[in-house]
Amino acid sequence: MRHIAAGFSSKLGRLTSILAIMLATIAVIASSLIVEVSNTAEASSNSGVSTPTTTGTCDVVMAITSQWTTGASSGGFTANVTVSNNSGIALNAWSIGWRWPSGQTVTDSWNAVITQTSSLAIANNQTISISGDAPILVGQPIPAHSAETFGLEGTWTGSNTVPTSFTLNGQPCGVTTSTTAAPTTTTAAPTTTTAAPTTTTAAPTTTTAAPTTTTAAPTTTTAAPTTTTVAPTTTTAAPTTTTAAPTTTTAAPTTTTSAPVTTSAGTSTITSSYPLGTNAATWDGYLLDSDIPSLLKGASIGIVRFPGGSTADNYDWQNNTVSGSTQSVSFAQFSSVATAAGAQKLITVNYGSGTPAEAAAWVTQSLSTSSENVALWEIGNEEYGSWETDNHANPHTPSSYATNALTFMQAMKAADPNAQIGIPWGMNGNLAGGSGAPSWQTWDDTILQADAADINWVDVHFYPFNGTPTETVQQIMATLGVIPTLAGNVHTALNQYDPSAKFVVGETNMSNAASVWNEQPVGALFAAADTLEWLSYGAQSVDWWDIHNYGSLSGGDFGLLSSNTSEGPIDSPQPPYFGYQLASHLAQSGATLTNLFMGSQPAAGSTSNSGVTAPTVPGTNLYGWSSKLSNGGYAVLLENANTSSSASVSAASVGLSGVSSVTSYTYDNADPAIVSGTMNISSGTITLPAESIVVLTS
Repeated sequence: MRHIAAGFSSKLGRLTSILAIMLATIAVIASSLIVEVSNTAEASSNSGVSTPTTTGTCDVVMAITSQWTTGASSGGFTANVTVSNNSGIALNAWSIGWRWPSGQTVTDSWNAVITQTSSLAIANNQTISISGDAPILVGQPIPAHSAETFGLEGTWTGSNTVPTSFTLNGQPCGVTTSTTAAPTTTTAAPTTTTAAPTTTTAAPTTTTAAPTTTTAAPTTTTAAPTTTTVAPTTTTAAPTTTTAAPTTTTAAPTTTTSAPVTTSAGTSTITSSYPLGTNAATWDGYLLDSDIPSLLKGASIGIVRFPGGSTADNYDWQNNTVSGSTQSVSFAQFSSVATAAGAQKLITVNYGSGTPAEAAAWVTQSLSTSSENVALWEIGNEEYGSWETDNHANPHTPSSYATNALTFMQAMKAADPNAQIGIPWGMNGNLAGGSGAPSWQTWDDTILQADAADINWVDVHFYPFNGTPTETVQQIMATLGVIPTLAGNVHTALNQYDPSAKFVVGETNMSNAASVWNEQPVGALFAAADTLEWLSYGAQSVDWWDIHNYGSLSGGDFGLLSSNTSEGPIDSPQPPYFGYQLASHLAQSGATLTNLFMGSQPAAGSTSNSGVTAPTVPGTNLYGWSSKLSNGGYAVLLENANTSSSASVSAASVGLSGVSSVTSYTYDNADPAIVSGTMNISSGTITLPAESIVVLTS
């Protein structure tokens, strides 16, 4: 995924303070005021497109995408603005400034927030959060030597001439042409606008270098940390006793409720040996800490994905470099850690800038050393997205990927006919705002139709929020209600084109942006529920993004483990780690997992300010799953998402009728560590503390 902030980039992104945003905006305004329009050149055509000269540190192209008239000399229009960062430094926070030359006014925008004073317009990718904890990311960061696009809608009077001068964070960009777009219609403004399409997702899921899943969105990153590869001097306490200082969360008090009767549930038998997984990155020096294998074992991590989201599409595994820079962790070192943890390996090969021969050589290497054996191979990361490197002709199109990925598959299967090969799955961005793929259904159908014979599995990335969530705990949990629909999309396509193929959730987190929620109790609730819900609808594994992500307690993070001392000693388990530990009582190979009830179902068609469906919270805030284990045991995991009131659940409703006592494991916001004991349920009632997870085994 391409994370709005991922890997080391997320650390940079979170260090971007509100003051920095304000200063950047002031700089843009000041610079914009002094930029002279004499910087322009003649337009080559009346196309409505400004043309960059590709000189300096940035280029900007504004293209009028539609235009209409509302009077003799007035009308409206929409435009896309593409900003290229030609520098070697990622821009996590950016401001674009320009002056409208002929009286235009911006009325709406997407993937950026635009303010206008007189003719001066300023577009920012961040806004200041109400809480002041961290900025809210609206548009994508711009990785080094990459580009991002935002859109706008506006009105014009007299003419609609494209601006001729732009600044990026106060510095002039290489724009030398302005043209006027001829109206494409002569009718009044359409009743449906072209503002941000609801079927595409701004930040995808994990990625590389400057935010590029986690963590950008987009979804996972590749900038190698320059100061994080030294083994920490402190070690972590046992996971079950580690306590992270909880921050208080608020929610309107509710009365104690009873769980609903089992509804139409997802039920699935876990056939893989690795239902719980996570992601590791080649830039994560802390991955080599001596305590990592035992910590991964402690959360029953059965598979680890490498080399780290979008990093994969620039990673030279033979030389352990990304774009020429030596990385902290090689494939051999990663393999040693995974093997010591008893975990399988999922490898994403370099489709973006690598070759089929390099991928085949990796397969051959994995067969030559037992500790380097690979369970699953994937051809590129999120290659449907423009945030990924793709050096092929017609990049990021399903036809191009289907043709070129096939050559990788064939070369890899020539090296190992039993290689299990997967592809990036396009997600419906209306239901998962932080991991959606442009034209997702066309992407999936085209590739499956063309390459099904060589595809063994598909890689689903799930980030319900695009940007830092500002919703409540209950609203965050409610987003899980879209999983049955998303899983249904996968099953439908696979049943039609590739019935033997499976699916893996190769990246997941609450958001494609580093979030402080990751370090609060809801991080545990979400991680456990997210995992069990996907598994109950047929996922082979659910892999958290990621092990370390170099965030901070105040700025937000993604990781299962601390990589900043503000979060506790390095490698301290964070709330999602505890969520995985608790889920592991149910998520075991051979177990039959069933969704008992989802107490906070999403409201159809509603959207939140983070672009995700399901912000409302009707229902009870209760969630539950049961697991019939292969050894004859039985376990249930129950969650109460209410942050201030306890809840009661009928023992009979969760399959524990007539049982007098059970072994219990409890995690709640009053004591954010796992406490084990024996619970007496002879009364037939189970009490769940506020904002808690309770696992019961019999």
